[in-house]
Amino acid sequence: MLPRVAGALLLRPRTYREVGEDESAGIQAGLVIVLVGVIEATVLSTAHGAPALDSEQMIYSVLAALIGWLVWSAIVFAVGARLFGHPLDFRAVARAVAFTHAPALVYGIAAVSPFTEWRGLALIASLLWFAAALVACVEGLLQVTTSRALGITAAALVTHEALHQALRLAGLMA
Repeated sequence: MLPRVAGALLLRPRTYREVGEDESAGIQAGLVIVLVGVIEATVLSTAHGAPALDSEQMIYSVLAALIGWLVWSAIVFAVGARLFGHPLDFRAVARAVAFTHAPALVYGIAAVSPFTEWRGLALIASLLWFAAALVACVEGLLQVTTSRALGITAAALVTHEALHQALRLAGLMA
């Protein structure tokens, strides 16, 4: 699993293709997402000066990470397969998209003193890294050029933002 996380962090499209093709990588993908949730809960806990992790925050963060994974997987699948006409298997997309969340593992540095005051910068860096990982993921999964992967990823990001805003307007998100 560690070589795959490293490949994802290094934005290697081949890593995403291998994860997508490996039907046994589902547990690894889920583990990456659960770790992301734990790290996000840890960063939130230290940001609020809590001496220990709150179990409710931990559960919420892990569930949010799992839901976010499914949403991103569905968006990448819908945009890649439906909008751009690439043949895709949803499970392969889900496995690969899980590893695009690997930069959030690096975000965990914001839980370590003296880096807690840089938490905002670490978040921005991990989000930009996530976007770049999505490009590498799309490039690897669909075996397309980087410029085509950029276009597909841009469409996925716009779709995600439209969905987010629609949920906000409906009062379902803060």
